[in-house]
Amino acid sequence: MRLLVIALAALVGIAANVAFWYLPNRPADLSHVWTGGPLKSASFAPFRRGQSPLTQTFATPAEIEGDLAALQGKVAGVRTYTAREGLELVPKVAAKYGLTVMQGAWLGRDRTINEAEVAAVIHLANTYPDTIKRIIVGNEVLLRGELTSAEIEAQIRKVKQAVKQPVSYADVWEFWLRHPELAAEVDYITVHFLPYWEDDPVGVAHSMEHIVAIHDIVAKAFPGKQIVIGEVGWPSAGRSREDAVPGRWMEAEFLNEFALLAAQRGLDYNIVEAFDQPWKSAHEGTMGANWGLVDANRQAKFPLAGPIVENPNWQLALGGAVILGLLATLWSLRTPLPLAASAAVALFAQGLGAMLAVSAQFGLATWYDRDWYAAPALQFGLQAILAALLLRELVARLAKPAEPVPVLSPVVALGEWKITTWRDRLLGIFVLLATYETLWLALRVDLPFLRAPLQEVPGKVVYWLHWMFNGRYRDFPIPEFVVPVAGFGMMLLILALFGRKPRAVSAEAPASDRVLAALLILGVVLLQWVERFQNREAMYWGVMALLLAVLPALSLRRPAKQS
Repeated sequence: MRLLVIALAALVGIAANVAFWYLPNRPADLSHVWTGGPLKSASFAPFRRGQSPLTQTFATPAEIEGDLAALQGKVAGVRTYTAREGLELVPKVAAKYGLTVMQGAWLGRDRTINEAEVAAVIHLANTYPDTIKRIIVGNEVLLRGELTSAEIEAQIRKVKQAVKQPVSYADVWEFWLRHPELAAEVDYITVHFLPYWEDDPVGVAHSMEHIVAIHDIVAKAFPGKQIVIGEVGWPSAGRSREDAVPGRWMEAEFLNEFALLAAQRGLDYNIVEAFDQPWKSAHEGTMGANWGLVDANRQAKFPLAGPIVENPNWQLALGGAVILGLLATLWSLRTPLPLAASAAVALFAQGLGAMLAVSAQFGLATWYDRDWYAAPALQFGLQAILAALLLRELVARLAKPAEPVPVLSPVVALGEWKITTWRDRLLGIFVLLATYETLWLALRVDLPFLRAPLQEVPGKVVYWLHWMFNGRYRDFPIPEFVVPVAGFGMMLLILALFGRKPRAVSAEAPASDRVLAALLILGVVLLQWVERFQNREAMYWGVMALLLAVLPALSLRRPAKQS
């Protein structure tokens, strides 16, 4: 009878696991579908995993040709960002596959490299005049604060004097408006429209009207100049920014909507980008590496016309969750328990399996592009150990007479290391980590009270401060904390239902705990404020962090009066 009850409870848990993984990953249709043939152009960089311009590790000629061949029929042309580093091969190979090229010359702080780029782009433009239709000298150089507009103008003039193709410079729309003097030097305006990356992010639902509005502003600012959208796209993975949510469905929806809009309004454009770029995760986080139509393994992320499966590997995660849950249930059979308690343990085991599958799959996805697996291995390992401790504690307490379950504050758990359990110590460590993560996400250099001081700082310094300290490049650490929040909470709930209620244990010297609780709560509030209370991920993380804040908040309890 006991085995039958456990089996039925396990089946219920497995059914819940199937629903948990399947429902958000059902094939989803798109609102509109583009059927007008190849897209006009896509940014082309052939870097594969392990290759990067930062390490000067470049694609081989065979890899470049394979990538361009794969784009045939999908796009009419490509945009490059450098005329060197192996990409001088692109115009020749692109012609072979009927692709035109918007040839770029990279400009930065290094004047020697700038001169080499200009010389190379002039050579390519004159060697392949039928393939290279346009030239772009410099990409977002003003945004990065690496050159002045006068220095960029000088390089543009040099190229224009030596080639027949129209020449431009590319930057986000705000910097064109800030530097209108550049317009006099270029033959056309190359502007980037990236609603996801705006200072005031725009979600996919309103992105088309945003693009139209900004396009009209730029066109009005530069009458008579052709406007070419040099970058437009949406990331398929990464963190949300207010109501701008990454995802495979979101990317496909955006691209279909934009292709239809461009056809209706006669917009000239270039999609960013053809292939995912893992190396960008070092500078721009998970989302920076995931703007491609095709992933870094050269697999299409979705059929452009849909339907879309958001997480193609969800079956693997489901299988792992179910197996972990069943193994945990089998382990619990060693301890005789009442029927109801045995059923609760089987359900709890499937819940822990789901939590660890989330931790493993999304943790690996976050760090996959960085080729560094120590972080996901550590966070998964800590959660797996805590999950095992919680399961063992649940079974042990259900097997014994009912008694209160002590819940310690981090000061008690970590300060009195020798007399506390590993469950308490790990929870204390997770509270410290959650405080750090929340403050890092919330304390951004673009906060209003930092704007005035930063106005006195050179633009290039502000750019690097944004890159190093801006939480907008960091993922929300939700998968890293599911076990200490949901797992610990489920264990306490089950124990309470069986008459084993939690008993809060506060610190004798609670000052540190109070500071910790205050910092965590302050970080949550500040994070919601900087995300304008519009970011669902920020809200989810806020709830998790506040639940963890309960542990240091235990020190706020007044000790019982002595009789």
